[in-house]
Amino acid sequence: MCQKPLPCGGHVDVHYPFFLVYRPYCGYPGMAVVCDGACAIMKLSGHNYTILDISYDDHTVTLADREVLNGGECPRVTHNVTVSPSSSLSFTANNDNISFFFDCVFTAGTTPARPTSISPINCSSSFLQAERDSSRVSYVAAQADVASQEEWPRACRTAVVVPVLKDWVQNPEYQQNLNSDGYGEVLKRGFELSWETSEGPCNVCEQTKGKCSHNHSGEFVGCLCPDGRVRTADCGKPGLWYTHLFFLIYFLMISFESSTPSPVFIVFS
Repeated sequence: MCQKPLPCGGHVDVHYPFFLVYRPYCGYPGMAVVCDGACAIMKLSGHNYTILDISYDDHTVTLADREVLNGGECPRVTHNVTVSPSSSLSFTANNDNISFFFDCVFTAGTTPARPTSISPINCSSSFLQAERDSSRVSYVAAQADVASQEEWPRACRTAVVVPVLKDWVQNPEYQQNLNSDGYGEVLKRGFELSWETSEGPCNVCEQTKGKCSHNHSGEFVGCLCPDGRVRTADCGKPGLWYTHLFFLIYFLMISFESSTPSPVFIVFS
């Protein structure tokens, strides 16, 4: 019923609880994958992300924004990263956030004033080239470096917050170059999501070696069993048949012994 592990994008094996988008009946909600040539792609809130890695042992998946991967050394981030509440995925503690403030305009002698602790983005990207010819500037900083009470972000047209891997954004090599090509390198390493062991009806199904089927609304609709059956709840309790068989044989032995003087031995291997 469920697909076997399928190489996708050249380096990722896709299997339960992930599923191919055209075979949506076996897997967890929000974990659909599209194989697009050399890329394995997931969609989050309408945006495409390339799968960099899946760890089925750790229950984690590492994703990177496709716009970022295709945006050169200094990509422009255009949207926040959000995960639908109906998805089985959530952000892990291995992420940090970085904030972008685009198209900021400061006028001398007025408030808010330019930030003094953060330097503008200084990169050769085409979108920033236009800014250097005008009064607009853009900034990037670790979210912890921008205090919530600071006023200068009000001078910026757009603010975007994205998750990145802590190990990379806290790396001194990239941290000191964050406002140049360092932020692009950090973004391209992606961010990490995880999935938890299922709960409710799906957990009951999996406890009996089944795999869960959900509809497009994320509702559990059936248990796909190893023998090919589709059941409404589970694949049957392991060992229950053995218990019934044991008592059946026991009572048969008692009945047989009551009518036969010779001892009877039954050995289970």
